[in-house]
Amino acid sequence: MRYNVGLSAFIFVLFWTALISNSMILFTFIKKPKLINTPNMFVLALLLSDLIVNILGHPMDFLSFYNGQWMWGNSGCVFYGFALFTAGHTDILLITATAINRYIMIVKPLKAHLFTKTNVLLGIGACLAASSFWAVLPLLGVNRYVQGTDGMTCSINFTSRRSLDILYSVLILFFAWLFPASVCVFCYTKIFATIKEINAKSRETASDDAAEANRQAEINMAKIALTICVGADKVPTYILLTPAVIAKTAIAINPLIYAYNNKQLRQAMAETIPFCGGSKVKPEGS
Repeated sequence: MRYNVGLSAFIFVLFWTALISNSMILFTFIKKPKLINTPNMFVLALLLSDLIVNILGHPMDFLSFYNGQWMWGNSGCVFYGFALFTAGHTDILLITATAINRYIMIVKPLKAHLFTKTNVLLGIGACLAASSFWAVLPLLGVNRYVQGTDGMTCSINFTSRRSLDILYSVLILFFAWLFPASVCVFCYTKIFATIKEINAKSRETASDDAAEANRQAEINMAKIALTICVGADKVPTYILLTPAVIAKTAIAINPLIYAYNNKQLRQAMAETIPFCGGSKVKPEGS
């Protein structure tokens, strides 16, 4: 029982942390629409996906964890599994798309023109369509959404012995985890190499401190994002209760990685939200 109360408390804190942090950034985008450039369009889509996971999943999790059993019946299980699978997989694909965007911008800058707003919107739509495709299949009889072994959450039936279900599970493992993680590793490895080369040349030409700091920020961003893409095995076992909990844990981390580490967005938040230090930040051009 103490274990269940601990999980419910964790979900409670996670819910409010994710709701406040994601809402603050979303509010900033609404008040400062000029911030919505092509890289930030991926950030905005990720925030919206995270909010869906947070609002739909956490209240159901909280009550189920607190009571030590799934509280929402079979229909609730199917709804929860479908909604969380779709949003969680969309999150992974958007993170991968962000890695590709940064790879092009830093490693292949001559191709940066490909990331127009129209193409980015199409890319975001493709991420949603791909995740929806895999999430719908269990509703059509290819695998199904069932209560997990913990008895408190719902997800894909990964323990099924049916051949079609096993094939689906293997494909999901590849397309929802291994392939996106491999793309992230490739992109950020190339980014590391490119930035290292740029830094070496910068030292030779004595570039200014601002440019150096900006490049260092890109390195830090790449390291953090790489950890998120492939480092789930480092998360303590008690948090890795189900894939759904992993996805919902990330929603409180994503704003820190993809938004608060963005200087332009931090400045805009300081100007827009009083308790973020708005009185200390002067608008650009003043």
